[in-house]
Order: sequence, then structure tokens, then C-alpha cells
Amino acid sequence: CTTLGISPEWLLSDEFASNGARPEIEMAQESATKYGLASESFIWVPRYDIRVSAGFGSILSSESIIDRYPFRNDSLERAGLNPKKIGYFEIQGDSMEDRLSDGDLVLADLAIDNIYHDGMYILRIEGEFFIKLIQRGLGDKFSLVSYNPVYKPVEVSQSVLADFAVIGEVVLEQHWRR
Repeated sequence: CTTLGISPEWLLSDEFASNGARPEIEMAQESATKYGLASESFIWVPRYDIRVSAGFGSILSSESIIDRYPFRNDSLERAGLNPKKIGYFEIQGDSMEDRLSDGDLVLADLAIDNIYHDGMYILRIEGEFFIKLIQRGLGDKFSLVSYNPVYKPVEVSQSVLADFAVIGEVVLEQHWRR
């Protein structure tokens, strides 16, 4: 703070918040104006600067928010999603073709941090991010499955992985026409 010439008290003050020092609020207000939406009816869902690999894995370059998309409050409530625990991620690669293509977006429920049932998940394995179908096996074993038949299922045991985390479960897919 001394390098920037500001005090810690100012950072925590209402003046800081009201003077445009919170980029996520500014970004949401800009998005509301851009889309012509009443902000009280919508939640602004962040799109993270993380590309999840539908292929050989991608390394996290940044967890920053690069955009926000409007989502109706009532839709999130009906789906049982916590608006503070969801985010959009871009797909990179071809292992999920014909269901997901390079450049598609997925909305993930970030409150899901374990594999409770078979489904599509965003995972971090050994420092790389993937999107895969998960088929649970016995104990801590599961299969990572791709839609593209070129990629064969991979059997995994959580106990042998040094770095494994469930980032979230995919709850919505957005496809772009090409």
C-alpha cells in the first residue's frame, strides 16, 4: 500500500468501493448496459480465463475473470445453483467432439468438489485442467471418458494422484455455430 500511496483503511472503505475500484462490479454494469438488462433480474456469471482441455490437458494461465454473462435469477434458483459458485469456461481441443467443440463454453457448478455420480466434470490433474465424462468404479477408481472415439477411456485411482481436484460439474453447454 505504501508503494501505491494508499492506506489499508481506504481499501476497506465505502469510498474505495464507490469510486470504481471494483472491476467486477464495473464489468457487470457495463454488461447490463451492453445487453440492455435490468440488473436486479439477473446474476452476472463470470467467465474465467481458463481453457479446459478436451484433449491432452491445459495448464492454468490465469484465474482472472475476462467477461460476465447475464443469467436470470429465477433460472438459477430453479436449477438449485448458488450464483456465487458458478462460472463459465472455454473448451479447448477435440476429445469431447461431437458433444463439445473447441471454443464452446460450459457453465460449471463450482460448489461440486467431489465425484458424487457419473457426469461431466472439470478436473485438475497434475496441474492441468480437463473436461471429461466421469464413470465411477469401485472404491476411489473412476474412468475419464471422451466422446471422441479416438481418445480411449483412462482408468484412474484418486489415491495415486499427487494433484487431483474436482473444479466443478458441468451443468450447461453452449455451442457456437461454425
